[in-house]
Amino acid sequence: MSQSRFSPFRMAVLVLALALAGCSVEENTFTSRAYHNLTARYNVYFNGREAFKSGLRQMQQQHRDNFAAVLPLFLYENEQTRASASADMLTVQEKAIKLVQKHSITDRPNRRRKRRTDRNKAFNARIEYCNWVDEAYLLMGKAYFHQGKHEEALKALRFLIQNFELEPARYEAELWVARALAESDDLRGARNQLDLILLDRDFPEELKGQVALLYADYHLKKKEYEQAVPQLEQAIASLEDKRFVLGKRRQLARYKFVLAQCYTELGRHRDAARTYEEVEDLNPPYELVFNAKINRAKSFDVSSGGSEAIRRELEKMLKDDKNIDYLDQIYYTLADIALREGRRDEAMNYYRLSAAKSVNNPSQKSLTHLALADLYYAQPDYVMAQAYYDSCVANLFDGHPEYENIQRKAEFLTELVSSARTIAREDSLRALAALSPDRQRQHVERMIQDLRNQEAREQQASQPSFDPNFDNPTNAFTPPGGGGGGSDWYFYNPTSVSFGTNEFKRKWGDRPLQDHWRRSNRQASAAGDPTDEQADSLDKYAPEFYLRDIPNSDSALAASQTRIVAAYLAIAQVYLEKLGEPRMAISYLEELNRRFPDHDQRLEALYRLYLCHYQANDAAGADRYKGLIIQEFPESHYAKLFTNPRYFEELEAASRAAEAQYAQAYALLEAGQPQPCLALCEQVVAQHPDLPLVPNFLYLKALALGQIDAPQVVRCREVLRLIMAEHSQSPVYPKAQAMLQAIDQGSRDDVYLGVSEILYQMEEAGFNRRHFVLLIPRGDTDMGSARLRLSNYNRDNYGPNVYQTQLVPLGAQEIVVIKEFPDDSQALVYLSTLRGKVSTLEGLEDAEFRFFVISEPNFAKFVQDRDVLKYERYHNAHYSTP
Repeated sequence: MSQSRFSPFRMAVLVLALALAGCSVEENTFTSRAYHNLTARYNVYFNGREAFKSGLRQMQQQHRDNFAAVLPLFLYENEQTRASASADMLTVQEKAIKLVQKHSITDRPNRRRKRRTDRNKAFNARIEYCNWVDEAYLLMGKAYFHQGKHEEALKALRFLIQNFELEPARYEAELWVARALAESDDLRGARNQLDLILLDRDFPEELKGQVALLYADYHLKKKEYEQAVPQLEQAIASLEDKRFVLGKRRQLARYKFVLAQCYTELGRHRDAARTYEEVEDLNPPYELVFNAKINRAKSFDVSSGGSEAIRRELEKMLKDDKNIDYLDQIYYTLADIALREGRRDEAMNYYRLSAAKSVNNPSQKSLTHLALADLYYAQPDYVMAQAYYDSCVANLFDGHPEYENIQRKAEFLTELVSSARTIAREDSLRALAALSPDRQRQHVERMIQDLRNQEAREQQASQPSFDPNFDNPTNAFTPPGGGGGGSDWYFYNPTSVSFGTNEFKRKWGDRPLQDHWRRSNRQASAAGDPTDEQADSLDKYAPEFYLRDIPNSDSALAASQTRIVAAYLAIAQVYLEKLGEPRMAISYLEELNRRFPDHDQRLEALYRLYLCHYQANDAAGADRYKGLIIQEFPESHYAKLFTNPRYFEELEAASRAAEAQYAQAYALLEAGQPQPCLALCEQVVAQHPDLPLVPNFLYLKALALGQIDAPQVVRCREVLRLIMAEHSQSPVYPKAQAMLQAIDQGSRDDVYLGVSEILYQMEEAGFNRRHFVLLIPRGDTDMGSARLRLSNYNRDNYGPNVYQTQLVPLGAQEIVVIKEFPDDSQALVYLSTLRGKVSTLEGLEDAEFRFFVISEPNFAKFVQDRDVLKYERYHNAHYSTP
């Protein structure tokens, strides 16, 4: 026993331990190298490698694949996955840095031997004498990579390659350089790196499979599936030949699954089905097994038959409790099989079941909605197609190749459906307007009771998983010739509820079901929808909620007609330009002209009818509408185009010439030569009365008349009135108004030249900017109540969501801002109308306001300056309501 305790071996170990305890990296001796190699490996490097393994396990557990797309070969291509391993990777990074800092030995050994062998020379030439520093740099590069810090990873890996070119770790580092370049979207750099690796004759054969895998990853990122297949096959064969590879079966299953997906993309369905079977045989995680079965079912060859066995297997999967979270995918596959075999109705039923069962899988739900949308679009049933496309866009996974195309379809179908609902709604309200007030209320109360009954029936129905947006195929279009009333009234239409739900989500997002949900973020909506308070004050069971929209006055009926006309034109435009169905566009345009023969958009409707007949190869119909345009609107551009095919070409040439002449006339006026400016303006207007710049020339003419030695006030006034009468949409219209007002008031100051105070400017470039209308109280008016009354006024006269009304603080008081108007002329017309009616609005009879029009840039200055009197002086000089 005593011999064993004090054996020579144990004494040697004790002596060595005492010697190593005093070792330093400053001394490169056998003892110091042995000490630092030992502690670097079994202390620092071991702990860093274990943390790296732990991080990889975290990534594997947190990663969620999108099986609707071709899977990535590696799990690190996901930010959420990386985040799960960030703590472990930070530990790896710290350990690697610690190893380099504390155990790196760079001083050359102090040897007293006189013999200089090649081996000794090579040993003395090393830049690093700790055997684990190169491994530390490799570990550091991997850690940076899995943190998404690709630049830092490349620096560490390239340092290793350049300084440890004789160490085996440099070959693995070269592979990781290719990975980092590919992951940072430098695909060309990744390809060059892989090509360089193949040119290296010393590159280890056992790593060639990894090279093939990275080539496959490169081609997959570029969606080059045909080039990816042989590289994947080589990588899989190389991995299968290896023994004792940790996680080999899991890796093989993933690579083969991706290979099968590539076969499917290339139309090699039999190869895909065979490879999916191989995936199942490897017994990977169940999610991969399930999707392999699903994809194998989708890969069967319709022409060879045999679908019955596949359907039985899928129906069996429906009954397996393990698949309760995958029912949407199973139903989707059954639908896909039915559709491929021509059983369309059965396919649609399965798709609806898939949508109903899809709860936690937005990617699958988006594919199901897309399939249903395409089927309804092909019928065509554009109402249902719009609903499904809209929901598809909301859930579509990133990177879907058809995203932009689907989004465009959703947008123009939304425009189509929205316009159709506008017609249905306005027709329903106009039908109610024809009734007495008592019958209106009776009708609305009956509708509210029906609504309550319907909601009660829906609450009793035991189908909570079905999405009500997509289970009712009712077509909500009011066909040409249809009216509004009875059971077809807009508010009875269940598809209207679907559309309203989608519009709500588009505007508000997914809001929680709670009281006063609109106020959940009051700060964010302070300048938002003008009807928040109004909507809060009523509910859908109150008759006033519906009665307030009935157009019971002539002005309201006129506004309703304007909305109907615009909706008809919008529908026709979508049918003609987006859907390529001129016959449907014709039916709506003809219905519009039949219902409202004298509507103010008749010229536009006639021209679109001409275009529709022309595109439908109906020459006789096109000639008929061409004749109507020439007969009813002989001075229009369209009529002149029909009578002179080169009309627009000539007009464009004249416009280009006029632009140069306008610049010349403006320069003459600025140079103090009003008489030549006047002559040039009169010449251009006389020669080309149809040019868009004519009102600008007329305004320059008025300015010139105001500047000559003996001002021609009468002629100047005539020119200004001509602008106001015939060019109300021109940007110079408000300036002409201000100038005419100044003349009428006997002013001879420089308002003629449009000079304003320094703070506010009406630049030429600013004429087409958005404009607002301001109501500033003179006394202690309740501005919250004023805002609500004005919101009601806007809705009754201009329709919902046309003009926004909001309160804006201005120092110690609040003002009402009504926006937005596309130009100052429309804002002035609105202000003139409002000024005459505001005193008649209930609750505002005794209120007194200052009324102003203001451009968007000047509004920002006004809120900052807060000087109402200063802006009033500017407004009176430059604006004048008609």
